[in-house]
Order: sequence, then C-alpha cells, then structure tokens
Amino acid sequence: MPDHLQPIFSESQPSLIPVELAMVGTAFIDLQEARHQADYNLNATFSRQEALTFIDQVKEAVQMWERVKDTSAADLFLISLLAWKGISRR
Repeated sequence: MPDHLQPIFSESQPSLIPVELAMVGTAFIDLQEARHQADYNLNATFSRQEALTFIDQVKEAVQMWERVKDTSAADLFLISLLAWKGISRR
C-alpha cells in the first residue's frame, strides 16, 4: 500500500473515512450481494418487506453519498471500485 494511503487504514489512528462513506460502502456490498442472489440463485426469493428494505438502504446511501461525494475519501472509494479487480489479485 502506498505510504500516503496508510494513515487512512491505520488501526492506531482515528478513522479518516467518514461514517457516511462507510455506510455507502456497506450498502454497496449488501446490495451487490442481494443482486447476485437475485441474478444467479434460482432458488432465491425476496419478500416484499425485504425489497422495501433494500430500497430504503439505497435511499439512505444516496443521501450519505451527497454529504461526502466531494471528499478525497470519496475519490479513493471510487478509484478502488474501478481498480478493485486488478489490485485484489496482488
């Protein structure tokens, strides 16, 4: 990991990742997993309440993103989404 990014992920320092961005990341993971279940698991079913919960999670994530979208942490998040496939193999 590059030296200038290490403080962001250091356990000894307070998190430099905004809570809102962490919520966006969690929503992204949760919703991506649900989408994979819906697309590839023919036995998967979702209740109306589960679907409504996913919709609420998306709405909340969009609100959180609006708060952090202009931060350097958000830039790093977006870059990591684009580059994850390449860097996860290392």
